[in-house]
Amino acid sequence: MIYVDGFGNLILNLREIPPGTYALKGVRLRWVKTYAEVRRIEPLITHGSHGFVEIAVNQGSAANAFGLNAGDRVKLEEMD
Repeated sequence: MIYVDGFGNLILNLREIPPGTYALKGVRLRWVKTYAEVRRIEPLITHGSHGFVEIAVNQGSAANAFGLNAGDRVKLEEMD
């Protein structure tokens, strides 16, 4: 992971990732274009405004939810 932004979003060192459903630490992440596509406090994965893939929690902090900090390794699992 490159860094954690001021909202607690996890900015990954990936510019592209195939749309789909992923998991991080066993928690499902739905691929979305906008945060409005998920419920409040639901984790998601999207292309962020920084130009990188990011993991976020709608109206919450992904860093807090997953216990991750800048520089930590992030292992995504693709779900069927």
